[in-house]
Amino acid sequence: MSLNYRKLFSSDLDQIDNHLVVHLFLKEPLGVAFGLADEKLYRPWIRKLTQPHIEKLQISWGCFEGDKLVGLILNNIQHKDTNKNIVSIGDALKHESLDHPLHKVDTFIVHNLYKGVDIFGDLDRLIHHYLLSVAGNYGRRGIGKKLIELSLQEASDKGIKECFAETTGKYSGKIFEQLGFMKIRMIKYKDFEETRSIDLGVHDEAIVWRKIL
Repeated sequence: MSLNYRKLFSSDLDQIDNHLVVHLFLKEPLGVAFGLADEKLYRPWIRKLTQPHIEKLQISWGCFEGDKLVGLILNNIQHKDTNKNIVSIGDALKHESLDHPLHKVDTFIVHNLYKGVDIFGDLDRLIHHYLLSVAGNYGRRGIGKKLIELSLQEASDKGIKECFAETTGKYSGKIFEQLGFMKIRMIKYKDFEETRSIDLGVHDEAIVWRKIL
């Protein structure tokens, strides 16, 4: 069966939530290393994150085989005026225990990966490629790359001048590099106390990427 790409809608939310938990959050290297390989850590709050992105922004894309969602990119318009921004993972976790492992991941990314990074410069808004995921058995078919390309075209059509993303694993960064994104900050996990003693396998760095449209 052939693959088809389209915008994501409210009717897709059940599939979106399940896909993100099973194919992204339970496998994302940094999260797994911090003890996040348990569905129960995501199911209670994930809709608080996905619903605003899908219903308010309507700029996210999915790849389908028939009616089955096999890949997605959740995009966010990030504003310099933070009052205009919609919910983030950190916001969605506000009512979860401070012991929730994802607080550690969110804090690590914000305080270490984005330390000293001015993502806006003279701009008022950017597209943030927030979450990119492809089901494991659909890898190496160009799905992730196509989802980013569709997002870049839409951003350009909306008059948005730049896009950015962060990657925490070894393989996802290669797609952004192929599409002409530039590294604006890279950190090595071995350089930080929080991650120095954690087994991250081949995943040794996190990167912030930017592309001018």
